Amino acid sequence: MYFTYCIHAQTYILSVLKRYPSKKVALMNMQHDIEDFLEEYKETREIQELGNSEEKLLNNKSYKDGFYYRRSNMYQDRFNVYEKSTETVGGIVWNSYIPKVQKILIFSVFEDPMGPKVNITQATLLKKSLASIQVIKQSLTDNKLDNEVQDELIKELKDCLRQRRKAISDSIVN
Repeated sequence: MYFTYCIHAQTYILSVLKRYPSKKVALMNMQHDIEDFLEEYKETREIQELGNSEEKLLNNKSYKDGFYYRRSNMYQDRFNVYEKSTETVGGIVWNSYIPKVQKILIFSVFEDPMGPKVNITQATLLKKSLASIQVIKQSLTDNKLDNEVQDELIKELKDCLRQRRKAISDSIVN
């Protein structure tokens, strides 16, 4: 069993998107997953494949503002999504336009460590664990807690995850 996931490049928030029976199928459906994610969170479905580098996107005026994706050079299972925008800087005589390219999302595939024996309940449990990590991470950034409190929350989260993993392992054995 394979899952596709997305990581926000600035906040490192992880979102598990869909599951597939094989890695090949997951990679074939990656563009569709990217489009679905952008439609849900950025309210657009328009995305174009980018050639070799993001520098080309920055310097070439034929690329309009919008979203672009390309395969990672280092990891063949990973897709990077870039957003191109043009910032207008007001001037005295005329305005200047500064193009900006920013990596906003990283999409990839991971294999379920429990193997094909995982049922829907365990997948839901995994999703809930990831959601609780996101909630704790968001509360840490919003409240700007002291380092000691952050360490205590992280330890508590690790203990919780260990217990859930043990419960999943025990349910598979039984």
